[in-house]
Amino acid sequence: MTPANFFGKLKAGAYYNWRTYRVLPSVCAAQAAIESGWGESGLTKSANNLFGMKGSYNGASVTMRTAEYTAGGSLYYINAAFRKYPNWNASVVDYANNLRKSGYYPASAFATQSYRTQITLIGRVYATSPSYAADVIKMIETYGLDKWDKDAIAGGTGGTFDPSELGGSGGGSGSGDGQYKTFQEDYIKENSTTRPKLKLSSIKGIVIHEIQTNATAAAFRNTLNSGYQGKKMGFHVIVDKSSAIATVPLNEGVYHADRTGQRLVTGLGNPNNATISIGVINTNVNEIPTSTLQNLTLVAAEIARIYNLPTKNIWPAYLVDGVIEPQAWYYNAIAYSSFLAVTEAVKVGGEDAITNPDYGDGSSSGGGSSSGLIPGGEGVIKDVIKEAVSWEGKLKYSMERRYEIYPGGYADCSSFTQYVVRKVTKRDIGANTWAQVASGKSVSISQMRAGDLVFWEKTYNAPPPTHVGLVISGQGPTAKVVHCGTSAGVAIITANQIPGLYAARRIFSDADYNASQNNNNASKPTVSTKGTYALAITGATNAYSQDIGGYSVKRLPTGEVYRVAEVGTNSLKIVGKVGVAMQNAKSVSAQAISDATPFSVTAAQSSLVADLADDGVEMWVPMHSTSIQIAELPTVDASIGTARIKIPVKVLDGPSAMSKQIYEGGKNKTYAIDQVVPIYAIENRFGLVSPTKDEWITLASAYAEVSVELETLVTTEVDFSKGQTIETQVIGRAIVSDEPFQAEGVIMKSGAAAFAHPDLLPIGSLIKIEIPTNPDLNREVVVVSNNLETTNGNNIEIYFDNELDKYNFGTRNALVSLVRQVEIPDELDKFFNGDELSPGADVGGGIIFE
Repeated sequence: MTPANFFGKLKAGAYYNWRTYRVLPSVCAAQAAIESGWGESGLTKSANNLFGMKGSYNGASVTMRTAEYTAGGSLYYINAAFRKYPNWNASVVDYANNLRKSGYYPASAFATQSYRTQITLIGRVYATSPSYAADVIKMIETYGLDKWDKDAIAGGTGGTFDPSELGGSGGGSGSGDGQYKTFQEDYIKENSTTRPKLKLSSIKGIVIHEIQTNATAAAFRNTLNSGYQGKKMGFHVIVDKSSAIATVPLNEGVYHADRTGQRLVTGLGNPNNATISIGVINTNVNEIPTSTLQNLTLVAAEIARIYNLPTKNIWPAYLVDGVIEPQAWYYNAIAYSSFLAVTEAVKVGGEDAITNPDYGDGSSSGGGSSSGLIPGGEGVIKDVIKEAVSWEGKLKYSMERRYEIYPGGYADCSSFTQYVVRKVTKRDIGANTWAQVASGKSVSISQMRAGDLVFWEKTYNAPPPTHVGLVISGQGPTAKVVHCGTSAGVAIITANQIPGLYAARRIFSDADYNASQNNNNASKPTVSTKGTYALAITGATNAYSQDIGGYSVKRLPTGEVYRVAEVGTNSLKIVGKVGVAMQNAKSVSAQAISDATPFSVTAAQSSLVADLADDGVEMWVPMHSTSIQIAELPTVDASIGTARIKIPVKVLDGPSAMSKQIYEGGKNKTYAIDQVVPIYAIENRFGLVSPTKDEWITLASAYAEVSVELETLVTTEVDFSKGQTIETQVIGRAIVSDEPFQAEGVIMKSGAAAFAHPDLLPIGSLIKIEIPTNPDLNREVVVVSNNLETTNGNNIEIYFDNELDKYNFGTRNALVSLVRQVEIPDELDKFFNGDELSPGADVGGGIIFE
């Protein structure tokens, strides 16, 4: 198969993977070409498996002989089961789905628009070949596949891609193959009324119908399966308050929106041949239960994302064929506009825009505790209340400007509660009342207390809840609440001053509440100079030569775990190998590290630390990095996890395939199959297996099954006023418009304005951004908004007025430090015009490259 034909066959699917999984089209296509030998491999021909995915797909697999590499780079062969797909499209989607959901790949790999960055992060885990990432990059650049990335990022579709053809159930009842995230497939049998198998000419929109019935979605699906009493009416997906079920494949048409012959949407043609039908089961008059609306929003957003549909092309049925469906909630224009707004947020930002994975009923595996509550911190409820009350009279109400949170700025009810909780706890309770009412756990209004969220309904004409506040004292309906309301902005009221109390949610534990009342701290430990710690790398990050400032000495990849040798002012010194490239860097005494580290209390341990430090360079990791996790260890020689040996493995004297095998007891030291070995650190995909000796084994997945157990996590609190830095991702963001981009009437300067998460930096912060890998990109910028496009972590986005500058800047790991606060709008205008700012206290220290 020629490259042109091969890539042409994959293009639409590769673009779909970008829309759905944020896997770049160029990376998908180049990997497919390499893995499948341009579609000519035996695995691809016999199993439609383009990516060498092992295991089974819907129970189907084939056994093939395959080449693998040892940790030392030696080639060997094994027989392995590989997934067998019904077609290429299924292989394309399953590949991206595995990248995102397997847990093996860092989140930062999918927050970038750089193919080089993405394949470098993916390749470390995906393949054992040491040149894999370089091979993929060469393929991308040889065939100009980076053009696909630019087109997909700009909204291109790459052609027609129908996920209904991914191997789901083709007829009759029974479950499909689960290709969709927000609804299950249980297709009805083909018939002349509810599944007539009409041909879809194209998919131009979604039509929402209301189904008046007391039946559940599952029961109504059976009614459709029986022909719906001869009614010519079908639904691709039906939604109720607890489920969503696809009854007809999305690539088939159904009778649903041409009932009168009126075709009210210009250019749509026959809606039955051009739209997806969603039926909403609802028995309420003029409103819809919140849980049903959430399910509908998730389904509509996923389908719109799949087919690249604008949200404005989601129509209520009466706007398509003029049929007035009884008691339909969507006749309420405000309610329907609210639904479309949240659907757009979910389509762009993902399902957590309303489902909020940090929380839940305690059964979720998200970032919250097992109870669904926010993990405590020192005086956490008091700190949240203190933060909330400090804004009294300082914010005005505005839905349109809800993220302009600074003294004299704006917020609405939910952006205000989101801001104060996130700033103190580093947890996001969601961007709207729907998300927030799903956080924590439910409590009765009569039992609500300090730290709880309280909700109201019918404060304006929209589905409940429509308003939210934070309880600061007292209990029940007479509790004192701080909220951001339409009349006075942030103010303190009694809960029952606003009619329509609706619900209360508890987001903090009883222990934290008791601490807030009794001056006792139910606290998550904080870093102490007397503690013993391990540092886990959760996203690629840099190690520097000094505690404050210095230069970058090593890039630490995701998955590594280091012993902490010393707690500094701004950073943690780690024990590890810098590498040959830094041999001529500044020397440091191994004994100094030995003296400092709590991991070196014996002579043997002191020797180990000396060995580990023999590269002659200190390595410091900023303790406030968003890409690390710090855990307190119970003893200085405690392990950080275990490795179960799968293939006999050599014990080496260093974390490298070039290290020497250890000779002990008259023979080379090895570990046998099924031995469980404690691990004390992980570096370069090797595990340290002795607390007193420099002994390492490979942790490549073919050799060992690794379990890291770091349970006692600690918090760090960055204090920018002391010159401390934070290491985080800085991303270019383009806002291209004929009108100049403004904030508070001040025209923004491209490359000098930034967006930041509110818990990281308030609006008006003048910050210095340092890019260790490319100092030419260093700059000072002012935070002008908290309204980020990205949703993961404490990112900063730099505004550019064109796509080229944004693309050239890309996504960078950077050190960020506060220079000063500037007044908005006067000082902001001066800054962008290059005028001298009025005298103000600069923040000292913590800034590199000066």
